[in-house]
Amino acid sequence: MTMDDGRKSHAQGSKALRDQAAATTLDRNSLVDQVENFLFKQLVAGRLQQGERINEAELARIATVIAGRDVNISCPGTMARLAEAPAHDGTVVFSPEGVPADEAKLSGHTCASLRRFLHGGVTGLACLARHQPCPAEVREAAVAVNVLSHESWHLAGIRDEAAAQCYALQTNAETAMRLGAGRDAAQAIASFVRREVQPALPNDYRSSDCFEGGPLDLQPDRLSWP
Repeated sequence: MTMDDGRKSHAQGSKALRDQAAATTLDRNSLVDQVENFLFKQLVAGRLQQGERINEAELARIATVIAGRDVNISCPGTMARLAEAPAHDGTVVFSPEGVPADEAKLSGHTCASLRRFLHGGVTGLACLARHQPCPAEVREAAVAVNVLSHESWHLAGIRDEAAAQCYALQTNAETAMRLGAGRDAAQAIASFVRREVQPALPNDYRSSDCFEGGPLDLQPDRLSWP
């Protein structure tokens, strides 16, 4: 080997070491980036889960008032919502003896509408009282209020769908106010559900006993039917 060959070989070896060091640094930086990204996602997921638990607790508080006992509301998590294809907006399981579970399961769509309601994200509710087209978000919020009322009556032990829905019609305004709506907006929601939603429900959700002074009237002495 000549002197020039040795220098050339040494230079090539130094370059290989530098390239290896650079590659190692890149690998380390990539690993750090991956770890930081993972931790960030975990932090975001944790905060989302914490927020969802707070929302569920607030909805449970509202349901407890109607049910007359301590009950829970369950909303699907982020991943569950992605694969969700619910047949119902809400469900309460009853035992063979007719005893309701302590928890109502709401669909992700219903929970999302109620969550927006809780955080003041639903505006323009007055249009519900004016017999005019309303944004989908507003209509969905009104339906979600009815779902919460309806399932809360199931939690109270009312198994019959028509009876639970009749009671929901009479308490939707109160439910809306507990969610943060003003009195006028709450009345608009109750009116919209009674006028637009109720007639479209299946027969199982409608009762001929649901009228002012009827067998399902919660407050027959009040001055006006809700």
